[in-house]
Amino acid sequence: MARYLVSAIAGVVAWACFPLTLAIAGLTASEVVVVVNGDSLDSRTIANHYVKLRSIPDVNVIVLGDVPSSETITVDEFREKILKPLLNQINQRGLASHVQCIAYSADFPTAIQIDKDLAKLKEKLEILTPIGSITSLTYTYELTAAGNPSYAMPEINFYSRQSMKRYFTYPGSAESEEQWISIQKLSSRRRHNEAYKQLLELIKKMPNQYPLRYLAAAEACLALEPEASVQLLESAIQAGWSSGGYLKSDDRFKKLRDRDDFQLLEILLDNDSGKWQPTIGFNNRAQWAPNGVRMLGPARPDHPGSRYLLSVMLAVTRGGGTTVKQAIDALTRAAQADFTHPDGTFYYSDTTDVRSETRKPFRDEAIAELKRLGFKAEIIKTPLPMRTKSILGIQFGTPKFSWLPTASQMVPGAIADNLTSYGGVMTTPNSQTTFSELIRAGAAGSCGTVTEPFALAFKFPSPFLYVHYAQGASLAEAFYQSVNGPYQLLIVGDPLCQPFSSAPNHPIDTSLRQLQPGETLSIAPSLAGVKYGDWLAMPKPAGQRKTALATSRLVLQLDGSSPQGGAVQPKVNLALKDVPPGYHEVQVLQIADAPLNQRSMTTIPVWIGPANSIQLSVDTTGTSSSTESATPTQDQPKRFSNKSGPISVSIKASEGSTELTLLHRAETVAQADPTAKNSASFTVAPEKLGLGPVRLQARAKTADGVTITSQPVWIEVTP
Repeated sequence: MARYLVSAIAGVVAWACFPLTLAIAGLTASEVVVVVNGDSLDSRTIANHYVKLRSIPDVNVIVLGDVPSSETITVDEFREKILKPLLNQINQRGLASHVQCIAYSADFPTAIQIDKDLAKLKEKLEILTPIGSITSLTYTYELTAAGNPSYAMPEINFYSRQSMKRYFTYPGSAESEEQWISIQKLSSRRRHNEAYKQLLELIKKMPNQYPLRYLAAAEACLALEPEASVQLLESAIQAGWSSGGYLKSDDRFKKLRDRDDFQLLEILLDNDSGKWQPTIGFNNRAQWAPNGVRMLGPARPDHPGSRYLLSVMLAVTRGGGTTVKQAIDALTRAAQADFTHPDGTFYYSDTTDVRSETRKPFRDEAIAELKRLGFKAEIIKTPLPMRTKSILGIQFGTPKFSWLPTASQMVPGAIADNLTSYGGVMTTPNSQTTFSELIRAGAAGSCGTVTEPFALAFKFPSPFLYVHYAQGASLAEAFYQSVNGPYQLLIVGDPLCQPFSSAPNHPIDTSLRQLQPGETLSIAPSLAGVKYGDWLAMPKPAGQRKTALATSRLVLQLDGSSPQGGAVQPKVNLALKDVPPGYHEVQVLQIADAPLNQRSMTTIPVWIGPANSIQLSVDTTGTSSSTESATPTQDQPKRFSNKSGPISVSIKASEGSTELTLLHRAETVAQADPTAKNSASFTVAPEKLGLGPVRLQARAKTADGVTITSQPVWIEVTP
């Protein structure tokens, strides 16, 4: 589809495209794939609701058949029945270039037996118990698909954020390690000029490693090379260095502090504490180095790294899970929380239970950082906050609990996290309380381990989970930035929820545009909002800056295809060259120029060509209401009872049309006989579609061989 996008700004100049890797850092709806168990009514129902809530493009909805029905499966079954078919579909649909997150609907196995993979380890570690979670084994998809047991290692998540000291650990391969050791020795012996020059050689091998540029700047300053030091520091900032707090506390630069050019560079940096690696937007195209640096561009043998895919389950509705209604209510509440900047308090429980003690390190630092950002955060001496009405987040550790007696309330978008052995074990009976209790209580997301993990902090989110979330990261990004070894952690909730995001969520006209072939689609993005540099300079703490950022870059997708875009302009004229007639959708991503690449997505419906080229109609017989709109729409769907028998639909296309097909999202529901032309009728069992909002479309091949798709018809399937 990408070849169809030929664009111009204000009808004057060609739209210069920027690198794809820059376009996709962060997370929005067009970058999430929703995976559905095609044999499960619950799975289809929850997916129907979530896809509509979040405007997930049809092509991003993947239905898998023959999904194992048990809660625990072997790693071979997971690879062959779920992971490989999923990755194949992503590649076949052209999604691999921009998909960032996998969201499983209900009724997928949650626990994976990985003993076969662990047997490949030369040394068996007792802490690596042989069960992993579906979300974490999807996150480390490259290693999992290859049967490489490294996915279970304690520090395998290079996207996680840790102490700033991690930036300055050796990031390369064994080939350059001797040079790295030599540099350390030279620096310790105060031979700074030699250390600085050797660092320049190492930078040539690892150009993405901005910590190396920072180190070279420090060594150059100590070597009395101030001009070189400033230039290297500037290049470090351009490559990704953002911590102003660390620079301010670094005495190696004290001889530069009175220089105007150095002070200007300081202004460009975040005023953070300088103790923890800054929150950063996820990027599936990047390789993440062992020291936490995001590396763009082609892979290099002398600069190893790993790729990941964010992964969550939208809900668990069997065993120890929630009901379907509870899951849908939680997802609806989470979707409504985006960009709301709620007031309240983050709570950390501090009790004598080892489950609470395990994450005590860094707790005070996380609270200090939240307060620096302008949020309320405090320690409580009970497992749960009591009679509290505005909980933004709660991190605690206790084996059993009940939320109702606390008389406390979480705000929409809050996330809650309990450290206990069996918090993610969904089989029943379970001697401990699962995360489902927190979802029922109003959390947008939670997590738990799928087997006994031991009280090991690296297997659970750190206290900085809430720091990342409070800075505007999506729920999925916040979780994965906070856990170093996630292989047993099952994460459940709305991956897109981002209540503290300052994304440029400015209004764009979403009315149906009716165009003739070759006609231009005009889009007028808003230029409102605050530029990121001005946002940083605001006197209020970051958490109290409830102003949307300005759009820096605009990215467009046609029917969920690969993104293309450039710098925002007052008007974008998009020529849909060679786009086939019929119904299409253009996804418009407004992206801020900030480290998290905060963004929002708007969908513009487009019809190209004659109005009646293809039509889909739904028989009103069997509807559960007589007050429906004559033309079912997203806001006024026709309602059908799941108990009223099959739904009758008919397709009418232009003369000579063949291959008449009925679609539910991207899934083929019914197909006419190959000899049928112009029209066809089908009956569809409601359970084949799932309950809730269902979007149907017709597709056909016209007499001149062009595939055309109808406008959507919305129906609501009720129990």
